[in-house]
Amino acid sequence: MAVTIILAMGMRRILNHEGLVKKLLVAETLGSVTVICTDKTGTLTEGRMRVTHIDFTDANASLLTIVCCNNQDEPVEIALWQYATRHSPEDPKINAE
Repeated sequence: MAVTIILAMGMRRILNHEGLVKKLLVAETLGSVTVICTDKTGTLTEGRMRVTHIDFTDANASLLTIVCCNNQDEPVEIALWQYATRHSPEDPKINAE
């Protein structure tokens, strides 16, 4: 019974921050989340994805992977390519070949 009350209190706090929780189990699961990835859509959206930060142990290897495994067919791939172009020490086109 105590767990149910605590989860209901958590749902109320989420509701105060304009969030909506339909099931108590969701509030429990949300408590163990460490990273939340969101996609904002609406009137302020430019319609372009942009990578602002990557968090890998080896940044150079991750940039090389982004370049070598990229066809630039999807918006995510285009955003990753643009990030690699801005942050790569070398020209990504050379690494892609």
